[in-house]
Amino acid sequence: MPALEELLQEIATHEENRDLEALRAARNNLLQEYPDCDEAAEILYKTGLDLLFFSRDQEGAIEAFKAAVAKKAPIWSGAARISLAICISRRGESSKALFELRKVAFPEAPDANSVTALAFMEYIFEESNNEDELNRVRKERISQLKSLAKEADPDFEAPVKAFYLKELALEYVRAKDLDLARKRFNEALELGEEAIGSELFAEINDLMP
Repeated sequence: MPALEELLQEIATHEENRDLEALRAARNNLLQEYPDCDEAAEILYKTGLDLLFFSRDQEGAIEAFKAAVAKKAPIWSGAARISLAICISRRGESSKALFELRKVAFPEAPDANSVTALAFMEYIFEESNNEDELNRVRKERISQLKSLAKEADPDFEAPVKAFYLKELALEYVRAKDLDLARKRFNEALELGEEAIGSELFAEINDLMP
């Protein structure tokens, strides 16, 4: 049996080389040999994405996402549950999708997964013209984004801070509060192009209302 570290290195090498066939084989090998390792949830989640976007196998992706969720890993199981919900929503089962998203959207402390889940909840409520729930979820997402933007250290996490400020500004745009949107966009730009990266800096400039 190959050592776990060897399999992880093999996976990393194939990811870097973008060798999809070898990567799939390595991931399957790891899951067969070490199904309960700490990295299993991440591997299952990425397997699900591969099945969904490259193989166009939505049902296979759903099974991989369910397996990743079952691992109860702090980050990757949450990401997998969001992807699972999106797949379910694509099948026209919005109520089941919302059920899954709610399990991620309201943690004790907000995180990247929770604001992503809330964004998809907004989309579902907007598509179904449910204004009351849309406004409630938007309010919650704004609150979480404010918290995440405030917590991000501009000296060490400038791109992260800028990203959350951008997302916050976009929520204000959707809520038709353009003054607040401009303030948050400008706050992100004030971090500086060098600090947040030229791509994100340009994106925020382009989004400015």
